[in-house]
Amino acid sequence: MTRHVVPASSGFGLAADVGFGAVALVSACYLMYVGRDSWFFADEWLMAEQVRFPSGLVKPYNGHLSVLILGLYRGLLEVFGFGDYTPYRLAGVVSFVAVSVAMYVVMRREVGAVAAVVSGVLLLWPAGLTVEPGGLNHSLAAVGAIVCAYGLNGSGRRRDLLVTGGLSFALLSTGGGVAVMAATLVHCIVTRPPWRRWILVAVPSLLWIAWYALAVPDDPALDAFRPDLPDLLSFTFRHFVRSFSSLALGNRFGGVVVALLVLGVLGSRLRHGIVEAAGTLGWLVALVVWWFGIAWSRWIAEGFVFRYEFVSAVFLLLALLPNGASPTDPRPSRLPWPTPLRRVGSVRAVAPAVMCLTLLAVVPTSRSDVQAWGEKLGTFGTVQRGKSASLAFERKVADPAGYPGFAGLLPSQVQRLFEVFGAPPGYGNPTAYVEQAVHVRPGRRSVCPAGANKVREVSADRAVLAVAGDEPITVRVKPFDFAPQVAAEVPARSQKRLDLAGFGSKERWTVMVSAGCLLER
Repeated sequence: MTRHVVPASSGFGLAADVGFGAVALVSACYLMYVGRDSWFFADEWLMAEQVRFPSGLVKPYNGHLSVLILGLYRGLLEVFGFGDYTPYRLAGVVSFVAVSVAMYVVMRREVGAVAAVVSGVLLLWPAGLTVEPGGLNHSLAAVGAIVCAYGLNGSGRRRDLLVTGGLSFALLSTGGGVAVMAATLVHCIVTRPPWRRWILVAVPSLLWIAWYALAVPDDPALDAFRPDLPDLLSFTFRHFVRSFSSLALGNRFGGVVVALLVLGVLGSRLRHGIVEAAGTLGWLVALVVWWFGIAWSRWIAEGFVFRYEFVSAVFLLLALLPNGASPTDPRPSRLPWPTPLRRVGSVRAVAPAVMCLTLLAVVPTSRSDVQAWGEKLGTFGTVQRGKSASLAFERKVADPAGYPGFAGLLPSQVQRLFEVFGAPPGYGNPTAYVEQAVHVRPGRRSVCPAGANKVREVSADRAVLAVAGDEPITVRVKPFDFAPQVAAEVPARSQKRLDLAGFGSKERWTVMVSAGCLLER
């Protein structure tokens, strides 16, 4: 077979590197800004509970081997505790952006700068973009897949080490590493590499299989609710087909175009021999295994789940990589590009221009998605902080009631986590709790009726209006059994409305004023 060589730097210039680096940095800063009010969310509480002891690092988390994210959270909790969420947000954003950067580097070397900037931007600004730090293990698995794909795309000891390193990294991140394993095995079966690569692929694969057999127990209750095989296959097929739209901002017709492109690439490579199509076949198989694994373990996830779609987009881009050197011919194999495309790609200004056009196409839609995510998690984070503070004073909520905001952990478990790793700022401080729970704003003009109360018992999540007469008044509140705390000062002949957040607690508030009156709202 004639082997065509296209220089890895074709169409590549310093402008593309600098431009994409700037876009990645600005995007990361923007994601940090949008998520500034978020706080510990869902899985993060369960992971913190699991890593209280070192043995929790290798225990299954949701049925997966998640050593990397559990180890990362253990380290962050040891250093920062629950005091500052910024390092956790930074870890999530860096992991997410690392996927795009890794794809850019590999595409640049294997295809050229134009494909690199398009791939990188699509992964920086996908549809439905959310960046929960507790889901960064999927980003880590995607990075492992990209490194593994680059290793598979060549021969030699260095490439073999990249294969085993990327595969191991993915397997240690999440169950998605199994899909990377499937792609690697398919590629090896098709290309028949030397024994060294087989060994380096077999070792992490067999170790993972042994861990799964020994560490993941059978769960008859879960198996009883799992759909039958036809339903699992139906789920897999539907989401496999939908995956193609993940590279088209979720647009169905754009997904058809992507699917035709992938099928065209596959057909073209198969005409040159199955070895030429090894990478495309391997990563399409990975996509099928990925969705079947989700169907098997998360069959209830029928709606749009960004982290799952994001990994799908990575696998599809890897399926488009040209095949590299074969075991019998170390020269890189590249199917020739049409002459007009090669001429356009050789112009250094093309890659930055294409990157700008791609940004203009995808950022407006994705930006609205990430803003909505930031607002939602910001509101949730405010409530979570208040709930965590209320745990220091709560006396009436029994353990079995739990708190829904802490992923099902009981109040005693959350308190224990704070004791082990360090509590949030103001935890156990009545003044700090009142500052979080009481929102003061101007009230509508009212007058005190005859016999109006200066002391009121108010239910949580209600509001009270403090009305001052001819002299200023001080408003004090007492939600628990600590001393009354000053919540507001009301000038003469004015009103202040106090919204009293309960944060899940049913404790009633005692509100009192030095003069004037209180009117419940």
